[in-house]
Amino acid sequence: MGWRFDSGYFPLTPRQWEGFLRHEWHIGFVHSSGGCGLELHWRNHGDAPGQAAAQWARNVPSEWQGCSYLAMTFTDLALYLCCHGGTHAWCRAKWLGDMARIRAEGRVDWQAALDQAGKTGQERPLLAALRLLKDVYGLPVPELPGDPWKNLPPFLIGSPLHALKVAEDPAARGSLALLRDGIRLNRYDGLVLPHRTWRDVLADSAYRREDFRVVRLPDRLYWAYAPLRPFLWFWRRVLRGGAANG
Repeated sequence: MGWRFDSGYFPLTPRQWEGFLRHEWHIGFVHSSGGCGLELHWRNHGDAPGQAAAQWARNVPSEWQGCSYLAMTFTDLALYLCCHGGTHAWCRAKWLGDMARIRAEGRVDWQAALDQAGKTGQERPLLAALRLLKDVYGLPVPELPGDPWKNLPPFLIGSPLHALKVAEDPAARGSLALLRDGIRLNRYDGLVLPHRTWRDVLADSAYRREDFRVVRLPDRLYWAYAPLRPFLWFWRRVLRGGAANG
């Protein structure tokens, strides 16, 4: 239909595709006519094991322009959008705008959503989103017992509010500003999803799809990527000039 992988993708072997699907959570396409971008997700960064499968099991039939499809429940959709926006520190206003529409339409039982988020350690993305809706759109936070916002780290609110006011194009920011952005995002990620273990963080930092481009191993030697990764990390971060390539 005219869609192709965007410039960040290259041919992968079957084992490399297996690693890609296990460690990553979306894939990007661009259309041959006009260059429109499309990003398809199959899970969220920080999802608990089995969470995506449970969401698929709860999907409900829906229809759009005469085409039938399975859609997330409104609760699952709200949690998905909160976790997606939260892991990106709400750097795009549209993501918060999508949540504002869901909140304004009143289709979500927020106590049930909070209970469901508690099963996967994702309460903070939900609570931060609802508080941001109050500060940005004036939508009152839902009345939930025990004031669950009282222990929410202020950084989860202050950092997105600051970023949403910055009109500068990220591509025009200097290297020092980009470094600060990276540090801020790492801090935000650690606060918004505190259930992630050091093993999760290590697994994310060890995997890099670029390794498959630098060293083209056949599938029978796929295991060799693991011991090579410290050297490939050093090559990316030091020999090639740092974080922009990492």
